[in-house]
Amino acid sequence: MFQRSLLIILALVASLVLPNLISHPSSASTTTPGSWVLFPAQGTVNTTAVEPPINADGSSSWPSARGEVPIKFALFTSPAPAVFESVISSSPSDVPFSFLEFVPGGPLTFSQISNLSANYTFAAGDCGGGSLRWQVAVDLGGNITRDIFIYYGDYPNFTTCTGFSSQSGQNMIGKLDLRYDTSQIPGGTFYDSYAHALTLVGNDPVVAATLVVDSGWFDGPQVLGDVSHVTVNDNTFVPLSTAPMATCTLPPASIKVTMPPSTTPLSGVTSVQSHDDPTVFRTVDCKYIYNLDISSLKGAGKYRVQAVIGSVPAAGAAQFSLR
Repeated sequence: MFQRSLLIILALVASLVLPNLISHPSSASTTTPGSWVLFPAQGTVNTTAVEPPINADGSSSWPSARGEVPIKFALFTSPAPAVFESVISSSPSDVPFSFLEFVPGGPLTFSQISNLSANYTFAAGDCGGGSLRWQVAVDLGGNITRDIFIYYGDYPNFTTCTGFSSQSGQNMIGKLDLRYDTSQIPGGTFYDSYAHALTLVGNDPVVAATLVVDSGWFDGPQVLGDVSHVTVNDNTFVPLSTAPMATCTLPPASIKVTMPPSTTPLSGVTSVQSHDDPTVFRTVDCKYIYNLDISSLKGAGKYRVQAVIGSVPAAGAAQFSLR
């Protein structure tokens, strides 16, 4: 009874914190139009490409007497992989819950939902505590919206949905067991059937259909490795995906200099170019520029230079030797 009550409370909380963040365009040529919202939204991968006079293959060798090493980077960006996880910790980088929400672009009743499916793998954890689940919000009229929850996993516990209990790619609409939680609906119950859900809300408009994972508190982290084939009827979510593209929008970047194989940044590195902050790159003609003062380095040896954007070193580096 405690677990049942806790699941209902958590589901209610999740239903209140599913804001419309960044809208994904709906799939083309569908009979069920709409838009997708992914939380957390996909981030950006920054990649730098070193330009002359530093050789891209790391073969450049500079005399210490030269005084400076000119560092020049072009910046390329691409969408980061989609994140879908529930990891409960004190780290700000961990995600306590994730959702993928489909908002219909036209009239859609609960009875008109013929397919709710998702291809998934678990990189860590498993189902339990109320997720993985679909959460279908219906409009009961009078500005009252309530959710029907459809749980993934082995009935009746819903704590295993990998291995033989995997429902990856399966249509969760119309299953014959009691995995439909209609307890928010007048006349509903926690263990309910699809047939009874239809009698309760079959003709009610659907506000949103949302795939949710939020139970990292239950038995450790829940980390899914695939959110690329999530479908409502014939409308399928496709994460943003493009090859790295050159950009002239250059966010502030600080310099990180190391001496491989060490990854510890050198302290006291500075530029021969006079500007306000010697720890950051200048931006000139869509390029990051830094005139590295050789006297601030550690003498002969191999060096690696990276641009750090938003505390994350960009992929790609300038490598050279001092002699």
